[in-house]
Amino acid sequence: MADKLDRIFVKYGDRSVGTIAETKDGRLAFAYSEEWLDTGFAISPFSLPVKKGVFLPNKQAFAGMHGVFADSLPGNWGTILLKRYMQRNGYDADKFNILERLAMVGQNGIGALSFEPRADFNMQIPVSKYDDLAEESIKILTSKSLDLEKLDELFVLGSVTGGDRPKIFTCNAGIHRIVKFPSNFDATNIGEMEYDYAQCAISCGVNMPEVKLFTSDNGGGYFAIRRFDRETIAGEEKKNHTLTAAAILEIDSRVPCLDYNNLMKVTRILTDRRSDIENLYTRMCFNVYAHNYDDNARNFSFIYDEKRDAWRLAPAYDLTYCFTSFGEHFTTVDGAGRDIVMDDLVSVGVKAGMDNRKCVQIAKEVRHCVNEMLWKYLEHKPTRINYYSMSY
Repeated sequence: MADKLDRIFVKYGDRSVGTIAETKDGRLAFAYSEEWLDTGFAISPFSLPVKKGVFLPNKQAFAGMHGVFADSLPGNWGTILLKRYMQRNGYDADKFNILERLAMVGQNGIGALSFEPRADFNMQIPVSKYDDLAEESIKILTSKSLDLEKLDELFVLGSVTGGDRPKIFTCNAGIHRIVKFPSNFDATNIGEMEYDYAQCAISCGVNMPEVKLFTSDNGGGYFAIRRFDRETIAGEEKKNHTLTAAAILEIDSRVPCLDYNNLMKVTRILTDRRSDIENLYTRMCFNVYAHNYDDNARNFSFIYDEKRDAWRLAPAYDLTYCFTSFGEHFTTVDGAGRDIVMDDLVSVGVKAGMDNRKCVQIAKEVRHCVNEMLWKYLEHKPTRINYYSMSY
């Protein structure tokens, strides 16, 4: 990339969505294409309604861009891979602007949007054993060496992933998954623990994608979760337009600025489905009773159904036993960040239109399930509690 990009084109499959261009003050403006104005939908339901004109972000939560595009950018792990890979190839990744980073995402990011001109890295690399990739991931996190045998492979498979922990995208027999590896701060059996936690959530009634535990010669295996932004239908890959709550609300997920009342309201406005409200309520109860304090705005997503012209709440993901540095949930429960009681949970549900008795019933069932499945399990394996406390 000899010349700096000052604009990039957004695509949805083969259709032109619009253009992102840098303004003089460093913000990234967006305008829909004529084609999308005639046939498209609002790619961000509140911030980018389908109408002619130039949209400028009015918040700085996403480095001067709209949240819908920030969702496509990699998280900390993907950024580390990008910097290391570019450094080995003679580039300084820190000098790349946001548009160039979107070009590197190309058509491989989370969700259905893609970006052109794209700087795809179409290297045909066979997937190594997960044990080997996990070992190489630790080397990347703990050293500055560029002499890494599997850096190219990890870059191709994981450079557009979100989050902090090492992970890769895989596709086998038409099933798209995210496979996670331990970081240098994790126990080697962290994958087994996340799998157990997910099984507990599913038993509690939380709607989750299919999860799997891949075996390992070095420990408890590698946690994998099926991607809900990818489907294979009649042998053809379908990408689902997906947005996090952070992107929809244009808020910084690193800051605790959200309440479950807000999430319920967004869900009711976007989906108008009682099942989604109850799913979110069940997830809230699980996060409280199973001590998932990392319920930040990026850990809730919505999927757009173009046929129905409607949104739906995405299945749960990134459910972990963890605390925060400030000792409270990222998302408060009717204003309470800690010491949350049944009345707080029920209040959120009732305000969202649920029946009081139904709210109490779900909360009690989730609490009982967590006590039976998770706490009894941990009582027999006390050394695991410290590992569970690591937020990622």
